[in-house]
Amino acid sequence: MKVNIYTTDEMSQTLDGLPPEYADQAVGCAYTNHSGAIQIVRISNVENWYFERVVFPAQMIGFTATTHATLDIYTCDHAGALLDERIPCSRLALADSIFMEVSKVAAEQ
Repeated sequence: MKVNIYTTDEMSQTLDGLPPEYADQAVGCAYTNHSGAIQIVRISNVENWYFERVVFPAQMIGFTATTHATLDIYTCDHAGALLDERIPCSRLALADSIFMEVSKVAAEQ
């Protein structure tokens, strides 16, 4: 299964989606980098799946994850990237209509 990942810049990315066994747990999520630094966001606690993206300051990304996934936020500085925060994806979940609107707006930019 392929999914489109939309960002607020002018590109969308296609990558492997969640494994089929998680289809009933899939939720659309969004995260915005409110810091002034580049961040790396990562989901690594879903078996047989790995998600990692670079998120620039003020950039919003939309993605599909499972309800039990955790988004790890690494903030980058001149020394490297340090784990700054862990957010349960259930807190980042959007209603389907909102997720579709975020995806639509991001695709138009």
